[in-house]
Amino acid sequence: MNNKKNVETDENVDECEQTRRSFLKKYGKLAVVTPVALTTLMSPKTSHAVNSDALAKFCATRPTHHRCRSGF
Repeated sequence: MNNKKNVETDENVDECEQTRRSFLKKYGKLAVVTPVALTTLMSPKTSHAVNSDALAKFCATRPTHHRCRSGF
């Protein structure tokens, strides 16, 4: 009886492992590229947020904050 339970558990593990492998096969390349792309898009030199009025308003209320002193 215990052996049957182990067989069912092994089948579930194999199924989960196969699902995981197929997911990684399909989306693995995206997982490699996405962080680099987002970092590039959000860098201070390419981001419009740094040059927006929002940063100026933020620094007006918090002049000692490190973002306001760094000269972005």
